Amino acid sequence: MVSRKPPRSRPARRRSVRHDDAGDAACDRILTAARELFPTRGYHGTGIRDITRAARVNLGSVTYHFGSKAALYHALLNDVTAPLRAGFVAIHDGPGTPLEKIEAIVRHFFSHVQRHPEMIPLMVREMAGAGDLAPPIRDLLQTVGPIITGIIAAGQQRGEVRAGDPLLLTLSTMAQPVYLNLSRKGVRTGAGRDPMDQANAQATIEHALTMVREMLRKP
Repeated sequence: MVSRKPPRSRPARRRSVRHDDAGDAACDRILTAARELFPTRGYHGTGIRDITRAARVNLGSVTYHFGSKAALYHALLNDVTAPLRAGFVAIHDGPGTPLEKIEAIVRHFFSHVQRHPEMIPLMVREMAGAGDLAPPIRDLLQTVGPIITGIIAAGQQRGEVRAGDPLLLTLSTMAQPVYLNLSRKGVRTGAGRDPMDQANAQATIEHALTMVREMLRKP
């Protein structure tokens, strides 16, 4: 059954009502609980009572600190996606050839997901659900898509990247890190090996980079 999207919300009021240590600690515990519950249960499967119980705060704390459950959800998505988006922008604006920038983007994505493993299930739920994307996910895609397609187009103009639709090449490029992270549970079950655990992650990342280089490099 396809999940519904959370409603649009006013901007979160995180840390704007209270500025003492207790208020900050409550906000952090609420976000930690949301980080554990929303990826596994989804937006509509997670109630405010579930969050406050896990965070060990009173029932009104989500509304008090964030304004609403939807605003908390969007605050979590922003916390997860903003560093990824900022890293892509920095790579785009920094030095390097187009192929070097694409490699840096793939590495940055892997590194970010290793620090924020909840991002993949959150994004999958958003992408597969009905309705509009949540604003932080929409903003991420609207930033990252043009950055990568622009880098690939620039590489084609320089004669470094093979001919082809830059958008389709972008999708194929990002399919490597997305799929290798998304498939972890299935690969553990079917092959008895986690491609992204501590023992295998570096080899998996280098494999993905090899595949991307071979796909994009002009013959």
